[in-house]
Amino acid sequence: LNIDWKLEENGIKDPIVSEKDAKNVSWQEFVG
Repeated sequence: LNIDWKLEENGIKDPIVSEKDAKNVSWQEFVG
């Protein structure tokens, strides 16, 4: 799961979450 582009698209500057963590969180929860 590569979400690097998603973070860029949303302007999120936080460190990239690991694939393991990313798989355990929905985008709505992650982006808030």
